[in-house]
Amino acid sequence: MNVLYISSKEFLPYMTVSMVSLLENNKGIKDLIIHLYCEDIPEEYSSNLKKITESYSAKFKIIDNQACIDNFKNLISKNKFPEFCGCNYTYAKIFPNVLLPDLDKVLVIDSDTIILKNIQELYNTDIKGSFCAAIPELMANYVSSEDKQVINKKNYYYNTGVMLFDIQKMNTYGYNDKIINGFKSYSKPLKLADQSLFNLALNNDDVTALNFKYNYNNNLNLSKKLRKVIHSDYKNHKLLDIDKAGKVYKDMTVLHYVGALKPWDRPSFAPRKNLYRYYERKVSKLCNNEIKIRKSNKTVNPIIIWNSYKDFCKLKDFFEKNICKNPKPNKAVKNELNMKSISNTVAPIVAEEVLRGLAIRELHHETFKNFKFSHYNENVAVIGCGPSVKYYNNEIDAINIALNRALFLENLKFDYMFVWDYLGFKKNDPDFFERIKEHKECVKFYGKFINPEITSIPEFPDDNINKIKHFYSCKRWGLLGEKSKIMLYPDIENYPLADFMSVSFPAIQFALYTHPKALYLVGLDTIQAPNCAGFNNPYNTDEMKKGYKQFKRFAELHYPDIEIISVNPVGLKGLFKDVYTQSYVDAHPELSGEDIEIIDKVCINV
Repeated sequence: MNVLYISSKEFLPYMTVSMVSLLENNKGIKDLIIHLYCEDIPEEYSSNLKKITESYSAKFKIIDNQACIDNFKNLISKNKFPEFCGCNYTYAKIFPNVLLPDLDKVLVIDSDTIILKNIQELYNTDIKGSFCAAIPELMANYVSSEDKQVINKKNYYYNTGVMLFDIQKMNTYGYNDKIINGFKSYSKPLKLADQSLFNLALNNDDVTALNFKYNYNNNLNLSKKLRKVIHSDYKNHKLLDIDKAGKVYKDMTVLHYVGALKPWDRPSFAPRKNLYRYYERKVSKLCNNEIKIRKSNKTVNPIIIWNSYKDFCKLKDFFEKNICKNPKPNKAVKNELNMKSISNTVAPIVAEEVLRGLAIRELHHETFKNFKFSHYNENVAVIGCGPSVKYYNNEIDAINIALNRALFLENLKFDYMFVWDYLGFKKNDPDFFERIKEHKECVKFYGKFINPEITSIPEFPDDNINKIKHFYSCKRWGLLGEKSKIMLYPDIENYPLADFMSVSFPAIQFALYTHPKALYLVGLDTIQAPNCAGFNNPYNTDEMKKGYKQFKRFAELHYPDIEIISVNPVGLKGLFKDVYTQSYVDAHPELSGEDIEIIDKVCINV
């Protein structure tokens, strides 16, 4: 099996990740040879790539036949193919017969891909007498920067990220002349270089259409509605066996990070970037960190992002009104959408995330700027409304943080409180937010949700007078509706606070930020039982326990000097250090036989 990658020197690290994903998922293929065309590849890098492939019992070959390289360069210069992003090496993807003329066939794969399954079936595809086989890009019918003339020239418009070529047929039946003549007959600039030229010059019989699973466009993960429409299109064209997203992902062989959102950027807004980073780590391990995957530091102009975002909102509204209701767009719809670049599909995600980040930073700097180390060498207690709280009677002399209705516990005085369920409290306790204001010395932190579909506590003119501050929690659900991976950040002035379906988590994160000597968790029972106010916990306590476990790891990494202690633990028993009050032990005789620690009085000063 012959596989060809084309790469610039700058793109080599990303090509390496794709190559390792190929090797990792194709260990059973015998005589696998990976060819690379890259000008000026460093000798040390080439040596590392050879070691990687040999570790998988495969072969690695740099294309260094100078006669073939000169033939390719002369073909490009003689016919005046335009540069793309300052270079012309990308045309090598559609001229593998010039660089590797002695092969029977070769599979060309883009560097911004990861291979998730065995590709033997793909390589063995019968291309039915065509020059090559490729995967149609049906999304171009809706949104693309490509020229309409190129898109509509034949039955399908193809993406050149994965292509299987019959080298001998190309050399025998005038493939090169066909490409050259197609270019000469086209008077406009090539918008997408090799891809534009490939689609412009070849006819229906020259290309065999392959299943979408062999070159899955990652941009579909940006929009659930778009993905549903495009999956249906592929299925109707018999280019996709199934159209349900979960099953499509399981069947996916090659994932292609098409467009502006790349998984190696830091920060990256590319969907499914974690899949890519799995293979990044493989590369680092195989090379003892000798190959560095570049972390892009892109300076973003918020004004440009905002303008792109406004453009996207218009496009999204147009798309959802016209496309999602009718999977077969009429000509007017096609013309409107073809005026929009695919970058306008990905730009809004970047724009939205950047604008959210700016909003979070601005708000959190104002909210938390005075609290770092504010309770250093003191005790802090986060106190909830779990049933066990009734057995707690100020045994710990601490800075107290109330969660929700815990603020109204009669025997406790609170310095802070955290709350965020605006609609829930307005429905079940209409006077709740007015009663909070009666606690004038307590600083109140009101939560906002990044998710626009979840109601946040509104801001009011008298917030400063009532010592009310606001904060953002991280996204509760992802862009596509699935649960997001919750990230924990020690720098709460610049990042959102955690949300594992309970306001206890942002309170704990804030408490750690103040850097106490010890953090006590009181009344955080994490069970399905009525709390001290008579209300049941409506959320999945198993998911909440996972959140506490993640917090434990987070604290061990970033606050190893802070001891976290559960007071009268129930659902969290055994996770942190456990201590009990005497009244709780007296009421629970089943604890009498256990080796437990009973607290008497803990002083705030150490």
